[in-house]
Amino acid sequence: MITVVLLVFAALVTFSALRWLAVAAWTSRAPRLGIAAWYAVLGTVAIAIISAIAEALIPLPGATPAWCDAVIWCAEAMDDTHSPTAGFTARLLASLTAFAAMLTAIRVLHGARAVAQDRTRHRNAVCLAGRVREDLDATVIDHPQPAAYVISGRTCRVVVTSGALRHLSAAQLAAVLAHERAHAAGHHQLLLDVVRVTAAALPRFTVIATARDQVERLIEIRADDVAARRHRRVDLAHALVTMATTHHRESAAPPTGLAAATGGDATERLHRLMRPPRRLHHAVSVPSWAAVAVLPGVPLALAAACRWWPPLATCLWGA
Repeated sequence: MITVVLLVFAALVTFSALRWLAVAAWTSRAPRLGIAAWYAVLGTVAIAIISAIAEALIPLPGATPAWCDAVIWCAEAMDDTHSPTAGFTARLLASLTAFAAMLTAIRVLHGARAVAQDRTRHRNAVCLAGRVREDLDATVIDHPQPAAYVISGRTCRVVVTSGALRHLSAAQLAAVLAHERAHAAGHHQLLLDVVRVTAAALPRFTVIATARDQVERLIEIRADDVAARRHRRVDLAHALVTMATTHHRESAAPPTGLAAATGGDATERLHRLMRPPRRLHHAVSVPSWAAVAVLPGVPLALAAACRWWPPLATCLWGA
């Protein structure tokens, strides 16, 4: 039964991600690869589970396409053509599946809508209260805490507080703004929103919560690396310390949930800025990118191979 094989594969991927990927040191050396790896893990697990459910409901191909077999069987079962037990089982399974799918979809859509509404309200507030500084290519809002963040949308808007202008030197401010522009260029806010909304909709899935935390950490590291290409690492490090320490002395922080300069693991970021790690060698990074690209296709290929070549399913099941 290929369903069991797919579920075991999903469990192995989940276990491997939680056991090794979550603590892998190489992700901080190649943050983009790390982000892609976590998205590959989530995609692979989702595809494997969906494929397993499909394989459980759809029999192996016969004279008609598999999906037609499933529709015909369910329709006949609900009419008690097979037996009363089959009819009850089909109705119960269809109801539970539809309810679970609908509930998950509602929670995801509700979370996405709430995020979009909050983002729109904050963007409008910034447009009304902020003032555009052409020399900074950013919008300045009055707030005593030094902070900078980016608001995503059709056009990303970099926001910096008056506290940042007061506490940071010109070089430090330039490094911070470069960090935020890296977030905008890399569409990091979208990457964050996807894992955050999914984790909120499915709170019992530890792998999703871990992926959310890791993506939050890695996008900050990635933005630091991009900013460090054109600015001194020490300036960005000093700015990070200033913004983090001033946060405890002055008033409330600006809105959360956005890709901000003080996000991620501050201690790890400072250590990397002062002692940048060596980049992964191409002999390691190229095969790793290939593995990340191929991984989500494994459950699909496995399910398709077993469906169109039934002897493989028999071999895997050992029967």
